[in-house]
Amino acid sequence: MKLLLLILLSWPILFFAQTSDSRTQKYWENSSHLNAKGMIVTMDKGFAVVGSTDIFFGPSYIGGFVFYSDSSGNNHWEKIYTSFGNVFSFESIIQLPDSSFIAGGKMFNPITNRNGAALLKLDIQGNEQWKKSIDDSTGAEMSILDLEVLSDSTFMLTGTKTSIEDGSFIMLMDTAGNILWKQSYEVFGPNDLSIESIHSLPNGNSFFSGGIQISEKDYLGVLGCIDSIGNIVWSVQGSQPNSFYTDLVVDSSTIYCRNIKNASTNGISAFDYEGNLLWNYNFYDQDQNGPQPAGKRKISFDLDSNLVAYFGNFSYSIFQQISRQGMNMNQFAGFGMAQGIGFTADNQCLVMLSGPAFGVKSNSIYNNHFAITRLDGIAPKQSSCLWEYNTIDNLSYEPTAPIELVESTVYSMFPAMMENVPLSPTIDQFCVDYLSGLSEEHIEFSLSPNPTNETITINFNNPEFINERFVLYDVTGQELMQSQLTSNETTINITNFPSGVYWVKIGVWVKKVIVE
Repeated sequence: MKLLLLILLSWPILFFAQTSDSRTQKYWENSSHLNAKGMIVTMDKGFAVVGSTDIFFGPSYIGGFVFYSDSSGNNHWEKIYTSFGNVFSFESIIQLPDSSFIAGGKMFNPITNRNGAALLKLDIQGNEQWKKSIDDSTGAEMSILDLEVLSDSTFMLTGTKTSIEDGSFIMLMDTAGNILWKQSYEVFGPNDLSIESIHSLPNGNSFFSGGIQISEKDYLGVLGCIDSIGNIVWSVQGSQPNSFYTDLVVDSSTIYCRNIKNASTNGISAFDYEGNLLWNYNFYDQDQNGPQPAGKRKISFDLDSNLVAYFGNFSYSIFQQISRQGMNMNQFAGFGMAQGIGFTADNQCLVMLSGPAFGVKSNSIYNNHFAITRLDGIAPKQSSCLWEYNTIDNLSYEPTAPIELVESTVYSMFPAMMENVPLSPTIDQFCVDYLSGLSEEHIEFSLSPNPTNETITINFNNPEFINERFVLYDVTGQELMQSQLTSNETTINITNFPSGVYWVKIGVWVKKVIVE
């Protein structure tokens, strides 16, 4: 909490403009937050989003939501649930071969009067198939963090529990919600284990990734392999302090992990099938006040089998595309916190950003939202919500070491009570807001040409602007240039600025300029 307050107080709060974008659809609801946590691309080229919501009718409750849309973005349904408590969120979602969905997260279950992991199955129309809760009879807070569909339509899940002894669990379940096998894992001593992601192999084994908390603030990444019934085959930990393997994908010979290292360094680590490190790809934001690796961050393959990862702070996010050999290929950025990226079978790219920072939108703080931008491949110039970006990168090698995990099985499945709440999001064609929004129609000056790559000219008719100062900011809110306006036409030289999005501010008025 202290860190959150420090970030909030130290961040330069500017009031930037909203921008309309026909490729982006923003979803928001007047009476609740919509805090998106994860997205998948569906078989019909649409998408499904899960998250949490604060419900503000009568008493205030925490709910979990599942949102589905087809490829048009207009034919959709949403399901919002509460168990009339302050613990409820869906964290992950999968689609089964029959087009139905499984959503997983955490909840308070009134039937057992305990906290537990939440599981919900919905068909393609959003009709409920079953509702389950998993707990260990201690009342520990538990959450499902990742779900994986197997070739026989069964599915695996992994998650964590938070109690005196923190640990993680992995289960195999059938589509009726029955547990086929279950295992839980801890580490010796006071250390805490968090398994964040799982990926199955054709031979029945599976890889998992996460982290081990070795003190109140230090982590080491952890990677492991289990057999077809959950027994540990091998497990290793990273050697670099404050690292965390949040997600993984696998090809025929290599495991690729999303690696959060510290407040300014993110990366992807490649391992062989025995857990030996092959290389680390590290990328840094150019600005030390840039994106922080907050929350879970995913990694995926695009349709050309390149790796795509993302990281962000409370205001803007960066997407990174690299080859499977660790070579930088493409980067782009957008306003809001990145929560998902996926690819359709015909190579459309769907990007999800949630925001704005701390829920600020106009004069209300109760309009958190998420936005989906649809691109033809990874080409951000198609959208005014996204722009090209440059980060600093390098390759390094940090070996792994074996670590022993303790196995146990204590979890049970129970029916769950989830009450459906009728709320309906509004759909706009706007970018995700960056710290509130002034309407473009109220801005009393113009910028031309825009986009530009050499100079930008400020024009205005309001005589009160004479002797005002203009200020040029980058996307992080850092001031780059300022000068006094002495006439109603002022030209700025921007030839030395990297490609990207910038902001010109005169008095209370702000307008975006794109440098190509």
